[in-house]
Amino acid sequence: MPGELQDAGEEFMGQTRREWVVQRMAWVVMALVLVGALVGFFGNGPWSERTAVSEGGGLSVEYQRVVRFQAQTHLVFTLEAEGGSPVTLVIGDGYLGHFDLESVVPEPESQLAGPDQMVLTFRPVRAGEPVRVSVRAKVEKLGTIAGVFTLQAGDIRGGVPQRVRIEQFALP
Repeated sequence: MPGELQDAGEEFMGQTRREWVVQRMAWVVMALVLVGALVGFFGNGPWSERTAVSEGGGLSVEYQRVVRFQAQTHLVFTLEAEGGSPVTLVIGDGYLGHFDLESVVPEPESQLAGPDQMVLTFRPVRAGEPVRVSVRAKVEKLGTIAGVFTLQAGDIRGGVPQRVRIEQFALP
């Protein structure tokens, strides 16, 4: 009888140790998820914020790499052209098909929408200054969202249109 009690006690301690190990692993996983959320792994935060710049440097876009479905996202374009000529931003490859466009600030001088792209033309406030364009949109699809943005202007640096490609991921 005493041997049976000792075996039961050892079995109980073995089970207790396994539970402690599982509990400690769960705490580590929860801490990693919390740290990931704080740095932006699941949306807003330093890990998610990105800036893509064209090869010639005339076009840059600030965006979030991770966005949330049915939430608002924000892109900021910086369009640079020499002189005071109008600059044209082409949002292509059906990028806006994944979003419900809410606002474009400043309002474009002209706007043309097609099935796979939107063409927005802006006039610089002062000659030689870049145009900063803020676009707000609501995410309407889940998964990977790829976009290609092109800057076209009369006096683009280097004379070649500037292109930037980005990828975002929409979480539920």
